[in-house]
Amino acid sequence: MDAKFAFIKTLIHFAKKIEIFILRAILVCILRNRGNIMLLVYVLKDNLGDCSNNGISARYDRLQMISESEMLDFVGNTENVVVRIDRLLFGKIMPVLVPFELYRDYKTHRLPVMFGGNFAYTSDSRFNWDYPLPIHDRVESWEEYESYRN
Repeated sequence: MDAKFAFIKTLIHFAKKIEIFILRAILVCILRNRGNIMLLVYVLKDNLGDCSNNGISARYDRLQMISESEMLDFVGNTENVVVRIDRLLFGKIMPVLVPFELYRDYKTHRLPVMFGGNFAYTSDSRFNWDYPLPIHDRVESWEEYESYRN
């Protein structure tokens, strides 16, 4: 009986260690994504189509929004994630949404990333705007972009 009791006691001890390990792993994920409480936003698009060149807003009906400051710590699937960027337009700061994968191209102007015709909105109380936000998910080459300007 004592050997069985010792064995069960050892199993309980290891189970507690494993439980603590799992809880630590969960805590690390929570702390790592402390600001990454993803906000689910719905894509508002016209029934006739859009001009996003098959951008993220054309492929998904719902997107997950994070802020620009949360991007560095973000861990996870970025397939349908958009980043909120405050952009200066006409002397006024306007928030726009840019797909996670296009963020660097957008900030460095490596590729022309522009408004594709769709907006995002949600009724979630954490959404701090009274209006839908434009999704900048249209990408063109510089040659194509310049050809439209002439």
